[in-house]
Amino acid sequence: MPRLTAAQRALEPPVPAGLKRCSKCRSDKVPVEFDRAADQPDGRGRQCKTCRVTTKAASQTANPVDPAIRRVYVARYRARHPERVRESERRSSLRRYGLTPELYDQMLEEQQGACAICRKPETVVDPATATTKPLAVDHCHETGQTRALLCQRCNVAIGLLAHDPKTIRSAATYVEEWACKSTSITS
Repeated sequence: MPRLTAAQRALEPPVPAGLKRCSKCRSDKVPVEFDRAADQPDGRGRQCKTCRVTTKAASQTANPVDPAIRRVYVARYRARHPERVRESERRSSLRRYGLTPELYDQMLEEQQGACAICRKPETVVDPATATTKPLAVDHCHETGQTRALLCQRCNVAIGLLAHDPKTIRSAATYVEEWACKSTSITS
């Protein structure tokens, strides 16, 4: 659909309360049908999700980018803006768990910067950045509910034990029983 002039838009009926009009298809839709956009006054994009996907696909088909060129561009961007990339990846990662960086920082402060299980700070170093990894966000895989922040070792351990409290207790009992016994093996 071609863009409307200001005069044509003035002739359109008003947008009903609680709805938003797509700038592309001109349909009135509920706000959740639009992507979030911090630069917009209402916090939602101008095009509905359906139109945005269609527009993006058409643009990519009409203007294909060589994957090798894209890889070079991305690598250059990441090298020039490591802090921006790191912050973007952090926000994206936390968004999966319904957290903001501020909420993560609040949880970290409440746990005094330590793992909720072993009560120790993270020690695993990320080889890509040579910095200590942040504590992992532990969550219920069935409900998606965020539980606490764990170090990499504890997070992997409960994952390998299938998040099953009975198995975890059994493992703890086993370790406690064998901790008291001699470590030498007789033949």
